[in-house]
Amino acid sequence: MGVSQARLPRFSRFLWTGGLIGLVAGVIVSLLSGPATGYGDVAGAGYLGLAGIFVGVIVGAAVAAILDRSMSRRNRADRG
Repeated sequence: MGVSQARLPRFSRFLWTGGLIGLVAGVIVSLLSGPATGYGDVAGAGYLGLAGIFVGVIVGAAVAAILDRSMSRRNRADRG
């Protein structure tokens, strides 16, 4: 039996998940906060949703990179 290799994270799934969570969080914050001056409710939710997507994708990429690095180190340690 060979040594089983740990699976590396799929970055696209982390990016999509982070973006979706960020969008939901941004819209929820927009709906729970008071009305934005100069913007309608939908525009405020849209802008905060877009900001949430941006932050969520960055956080998702960071988490995927950290997991990728730790799994790569574990794989190298198991081989050598």
